[in-house]
Amino acid sequence: MTIQPGNRYILVNAKSGTVLDLSGTDGYSVLGWNQHGGDNQKWELSHENNQWIFRNVGSGKYLGLAEGEVDDNLPIHGVNDPVPWDIFPDKDNDSVYRIFVPGTRFNVDLSDHGNPDNGTLVTLWGTWQPGANQTWRFEQAD
Repeated sequence: MTIQPGNRYILVNAKSGTVLDLSGTDGYSVLGWNQHGGDNQKWELSHENNQWIFRNVGSGKYLGLAEGEVDDNLPIHGVNDPVPWDIFPDKDNDSVYRIFVPGTRFNVDLSDHGNPDNGTLVTLWGTWQPGANQTWRFEQAD
């Protein structure tokens, strides 16, 4: 599948099967959660300056980072201003993608080695192979 700007996607973790969910409780935590079809689990993508912006359909917030230095275990948050990301196919499986902080080896990671429990934190972590918990399927949403 080719990722297209302007489309809406549900991002499914390749290891756990849970999806990238912007918390409906606090409005900023990004968690792994079982898919339920809510708009807080849908992300509209735009492409600007060769990088990608993820906007949450439910809240209008953007996929971003907690305050702090880009490093292992930095939480992913919903933020008010657009944050650029790079998206690349995984080297071992080109049907899934990695979402990187531009110019770094840090990518979006379902923590605890891809724990499938609802509420698992989504963080940054340095790339490692095979690392299925760091790869995501982009499923087109309505």
